[in-house]
Amino acid sequence: ISEGGNDEKNGEREIPAEESDFSFKIGGMYKNLFMYQRTDSYIGYNPMRALLPRKRDLVSDMNRIRVTPEMKYSDILLIHADVDNEVIPGNYNKSYEFDSFWRDSTYNDLFKLSWEPAYSRKLYYRTKIHKAYAKLSVSDLSLTLGRQQIRFGSGKLWNPLDILNPITPTFIEGPEEQKGTDAAKVDYYFSDSAVLTVVYDQKRRDNDIKKLNPKYANYIGRFKMTFSETDIAVLGGMISQKYAGGADIATNFMDGMLRGSLIYFWPEKGPQFFQASTGFEYSFRMGLNFLVEYFYNGSAMNGRRDVKNAFIESQIFGIYQHDYFKLANQFLTYNRHYLGLALGYDFMPLLRGEFFSIYDPQGKGLFVSPTLRFNMLDNLDISAGMMMGFTFKKSSSGIAGLLFSNHDTDFSMFKNYLYTVQASFHF
Repeated sequence: ISEGGNDEKNGEREIPAEESDFSFKIGGMYKNLFMYQRTDSYIGYNPMRALLPRKRDLVSDMNRIRVTPEMKYSDILLIHADVDNEVIPGNYNKSYEFDSFWRDSTYNDLFKLSWEPAYSRKLYYRTKIHKAYAKLSVSDLSLTLGRQQIRFGSGKLWNPLDILNPITPTFIEGPEEQKGTDAAKVDYYFSDSAVLTVVYDQKRRDNDIKKLNPKYANYIGRFKMTFSETDIAVLGGMISQKYAGGADIATNFMDGMLRGSLIYFWPEKGPQFFQASTGFEYSFRMGLNFLVEYFYNGSAMNGRRDVKNAFIESQIFGIYQHDYFKLANQFLTYNRHYLGLALGYDFMPLLRGEFFSIYDPQGKGLFVSPTLRFNMLDNLDISAGMMMGFTFKKSSSGIAGLLFSNHDTDFSMFKNYLYTVQASFHF
């Protein structure tokens, strides 16, 4: 489980109090993410244009300043927050494409921790709390309250047990920037090798803060144990009105790491289904890191008309309660079978190349993403990359593809390539 702590130590200023056990530090980060993409399926401001999309060059430039205060009292109490200010100029603001890429849905979130002082067709300004939690630890028990990252499972590209924060492998910023969960989490450590975790994640109903009911909460329990070089975990609970049970294993195998995860859902309404992944990771002596992973989605949209219709409605008209439980807390993909490959190689101590691809055999689609990362200074990282999608049969992208195709691929939107340049400075 990720405790959501701050790993960015460069430049932090620590302010000790008179008590030796008390400390306060504040750090932060500036991040710039420039993105360019040409699309053939631009909808813009009118959802009815989904039937007649047009071509357009999309340009945006995200600028984020994150301030990270953290207070700690001995090993008993930790209070942490990540507060973001983001300014995003672009040429497609106030469009369907901009909103789906840059504006995370807050539907049914317990707390609305995002504010938008300005949103015009040229400029978007947002202030948000990315994380804010307090962690109390006493003996073998710890309690964490607030907005936090809660992750289960060992999968790298796909992680079926990551049901509170499911994230697609094509998400540009990575899992650390995925919106957190407003929850209470209790960890009880039976020993150094065994831990029981219980999570209570309260949601709204109809996006109304006045409609708080335990019936609309997520309840999860997980037990994890380590035997020698093997981690085994079992999980169960109620998630988005679906009973769920799953297991995860990660073990050393042939000098590499072998992983497997499976979760089965019993919805109160609708058919049962499961999602699963398995993968193998190996590091060669020459410095090459290799990962191959397979993912199966038993609730793929091309096999579930109810899920597909709910997704189309949410993309055009926004999400509503009757669609929420069909879409929340699971991976949403067009098809059932995916095979991923990831490579990483350090050309020199400060320069790293990364490459990952996903093949969709049902939709006959291929996703490819090469990236070059340069650690210019201890607190300055620069990267440049691109995302490319290839389809090997006639395919439509965007809403039009969802409406009219039963065999589309997730990667149609990248067929004209997407380019990114990022710079992160920690202070």
